[in-house]
Amino acid sequence: MARPRENPNFQLRLAAGVIVGLLIVAFGLLTLTWHCNSTNEPEPNDAPLKRNPGDRLSDYDSLLLNQIFQKSSHNSYEQEIALKEQLEMRFLRSVELDIQEFVNEDWMVFHDSCDRKTSVSMLSDGLRAIAQYHQENPHHQILSLFLDIKWDALRGEGTPQFLDELLEKHLGDALFKPQHLLEKISSKKPYQTLHHAIRIKKWPTLGFLKGRIMVYVTGYIGKYSSDAHKRVAFLTKSISKPDDILSHKEVIMFNLKFHHTNLSRQIRKEVCFSRRLASALISFP
Repeated sequence: MARPRENPNFQLRLAAGVIVGLLIVAFGLLTLTWHCNSTNEPEPNDAPLKRNPGDRLSDYDSLLLNQIFQKSSHNSYEQEIALKEQLEMRFLRSVELDIQEFVNEDWMVFHDSCDRKTSVSMLSDGLRAIAQYHQENPHHQILSLFLDIKWDALRGEGTPQFLDELLEKHLGDALFKPQHLLEKISSKKPYQTLHHAIRIKKWPTLGFLKGRIMVYVTGYIGKYSSDAHKRVAFLTKSISKPDDILSHKEVIMFNLKFHHTNLSRQIRKEVCFSRRLASALISFP
């Protein structure tokens, strides 16, 4: 019996479908940290500003911090590759660590008691990895480090002040703090809160922020939020409706579900940032 003839067009369509499927799954890996437009006027089609291959580096450096988006990993300590390699090989510019119990003047890093998978045992280990990347690449673009504070992390000797001291110890002069932002944009005009201050003048440019690291705290930030503009890290809150934006006067970064596109645009109008979280379907290969 003659063997049926294979259809080459069918094979091509099947291969194309597999590739598209893999791209869709890979997209679920990422947490997109969306740095929004600085004006109340939306950009045409709400398109993010990106660097094109033909752009001059000086043009890219002239972009404001809130005119870009950053590729990020969620629960970076659970990925299959090390934290420093995520910055080097995956070109991530935003990573996240969950901090748990305070033990021996340091915080343990893992998700919860049922999921202790981690490549970063202690917070200091993660900070050292980021500091090493900074030392080897001193002119890197701005890095964002998210610290998800779990419910019992800031208890006993694990105070907000000690957390600031630990960040200062490992990241030092690379840190760009709330105080630096206020000095940069409101040297003459008075400000009432951090949120009010960022509406007075423009954000710093990427060129100004080269080689700097911004730390954001999220989760149980109640104890950390006092004197927010004097802290080392910026505050982050999870919200679900526009009315929540102005109720957090010292918050400039908001956590959103990935489908909250309209809320992200509203945050843009308030001259803030948002971090939109996509479901992590698989880890890095």
